[in-house]
Amino acid sequence: MKIFTVALILPICLLSAFKGMAQTPGGVSANLEFWVKAGTGATSSLWQDQSGNGYNATQATAADQPVVTANQINFNPALVFNGTSDFMNIASNLGLGGTGNYEIYCVVQQSGSGGQVFLGSQTAAANDIQLATFTGNPTQVNYWGTGTVLEGVTNLAAGTAYISGYEKAGTGANQSTIYINGNVDNTGTITQSGGAGTRLIGASSVGTATPGYYTNGDIAEMVVYDAALSTANRSKLQSYLSFKYGFPPPTGAGFIASTGAAFWTYNATYAYDVFGIGRDDGSGLSLSSSNSINTGSGNGTGRSDSGNIVLSNPSALNNLDFIVVGNNGGSLAEQTSGLPAGTPAGVERVGRQWKVNHTNAVGTTVTLTFNTTGLTTGSTAGDFSLMIDADGTGNFATAPITYVAASGYSGNVVTFTNVSLPNNAVFTFIVKDAILLPLNFLSFTARPGANQQVNLEWQISDATNVSDFVVERSTDGSTFAPIGQVNFASANSYTFTDNNAVAGNNYYRIESVDNDGYIQYSPVVEVILPEPPLQVKLLNNQPGYEDPVLLVSAGTPVTLTIQLLTSDGTVVSRMQKSFAVGQTRQTISTTGLARGVYIIGVSGSGYGKNFLIIR
Repeated sequence: MKIFTVALILPICLLSAFKGMAQTPGGVSANLEFWVKAGTGATSSLWQDQSGNGYNATQATAADQPVVTANQINFNPALVFNGTSDFMNIASNLGLGGTGNYEIYCVVQQSGSGGQVFLGSQTAAANDIQLATFTGNPTQVNYWGTGTVLEGVTNLAAGTAYISGYEKAGTGANQSTIYINGNVDNTGTITQSGGAGTRLIGASSVGTATPGYYTNGDIAEMVVYDAALSTANRSKLQSYLSFKYGFPPPTGAGFIASTGAAFWTYNATYAYDVFGIGRDDGSGLSLSSSNSINTGSGNGTGRSDSGNIVLSNPSALNNLDFIVVGNNGGSLAEQTSGLPAGTPAGVERVGRQWKVNHTNAVGTTVTLTFNTTGLTTGSTAGDFSLMIDADGTGNFATAPITYVAASGYSGNVVTFTNVSLPNNAVFTFIVKDAILLPLNFLSFTARPGANQQVNLEWQISDATNVSDFVVERSTDGSTFAPIGQVNFASANSYTFTDNNAVAGNNYYRIESVDNDGYIQYSPVVEVILPEPPLQVKLLNNQPGYEDPVLLVSAGTPVTLTIQLLTSDGTVVSRMQKSFAVGQTRQTISTTGLARGVYIIGVSGSGYGKNFLIIR
């Protein structure tokens, strides 16, 4: 019996541990009952449950199968249901039976009209839950056959994506809440809870065993918890869904990673159309292309008069790296005010400004596009440039400004490549008669050299009116300081060697200054140097002269044991000494020693070396 018990418990423990380490939406794992997302494990016949519970959604009949379609909601795929026959079966009630508490979230976008059920019942039994809407009406939660309905206030219009959520928490007054895009849409009292029937996605069996009220549109993701979430966990889940699908965070809130750490803190000035790119392994999130759901579409196509921005092609995107952008709600109309002093006549910019927030992602460059549809602007790439105020004040009239020339313009979309957006920087767009930039940076590389050196090389073209180059270095990727200057020499290639690079992260950029005072920066590049090895050298070792000296070169603080021994190993003297980073000279006293051969032994921190001396 004991052997059987141990054998049974071990797999259960391992399964629990595995489930606890798995990816979960927003990092919220407790009471996760069901989780499907079109980007993972989705086909027309099988939508795999990612919760670890195995409640897969299936559809064996080809005529009733939805279609997995790319780029439906903010570059994310969705299952597209036809509104007449498509639905999927789930062989579970997903914890929605009885009188228990639960939460449901569904990312949807309707295409047609009529009553549509996102999550419904597979049986005709009364008292079964439906999360549904009629196109152009709010989300509603009802329990068929009881007459109990809770309806929101925000209409779900066709062609617009929404995050539709419902929470049942307790049995008292107003224990039921409908959420739209993370915000409370309505509260009410529902005494019933879901029946015991199994569930459908995209339809519901209402009054008969035959499904009806089919969804006509997209379902990208669905999450079910068989308990009400805490405020903190609800915020993490809503943040995950909002960020992934291009929605701004709930009103007055920020974005929160699966770890619980904020990666965008609410900024009332730049709280409009907030979106970004990022990666969060705890949520299974890797978003390398994004636009705001308020200004763009599923594939990044911008809406007229909205000034849609798309961020894409990050040069690097590691776990918990995020780049978030929000605007100040300013006008997209062209203006000649708010430009740097000395700007040539005829140059115009848009009035709206955007602010950047980095969490990690230091040195990451991106491709940035701006859709000018509906705006009166220039007609060629040469009319456009990105104007960046790196100090973040948003005062372009006085701040040192960086310009990035457009790399292309087609179909009313202007493109900027290899763009470095510093943390807290504010940017806007020159949209007519762009200021002539001093040069184009074709490439910029940094490579480790010998003895903690870093070799920099950059290539340029189209240099005009250039004065010189200032080489800048940073250890955090945000605060840069000059470390050298290279004069412009009418060449296309330049080099510089940093002889004082530090162990760890070294970030570099080149500041180009023209004769009119305009500043342009290269992309940021990074080099990571290892800690320099511990080295000990014996300097003077001449018999009859002064005491020998050790030169200790340490990359990190280190404690060494130094012994003076006779040739047969007898210890004459012994010391333990701490050495700081850098080079330190340590004299070894030989006063009173008889003539002969001696040994200086140095050991500590994995280092060991002996030196012979003659006295």
